[in-house]
Amino acid sequence: MLYVAHYGVMLAGLLADHPGRTHCFYLDVPFEETLLRHATKPIADEVDEAQLRSWYRPLDLLHGAVATVVPAAGSLSDTIDLVMRTAALTPRATPPAVR
Repeated sequence: MLYVAHYGVMLAGLLADHPGRTHCFYLDVPFEETLLRHATKPIADEVDEAQLRSWYRPLDLLHGAVATVVPAAGSLSDTIDLVMRTAALTPRATPPAVR
């Protein structure tokens, strides 16, 4: 979504200017999977495959290896775990069951 060629300098500036911990994540979705996911969206009839292909940039990572690559094959739970571990966050406590 944020091409390095266009947004890289701005994103690098944000990272440099942020005083606390900062983490970047890149969801690595192959183009074929992108097409499948796009077909489920409300704009699927407005944006065709050719337009998606023109926007697609595989592994368009920021310079300096600052992003953690999130594999598309992982489950939602796997992705959440990866983000939580990488950012050293603790999960919210599960509220007790109502009896």
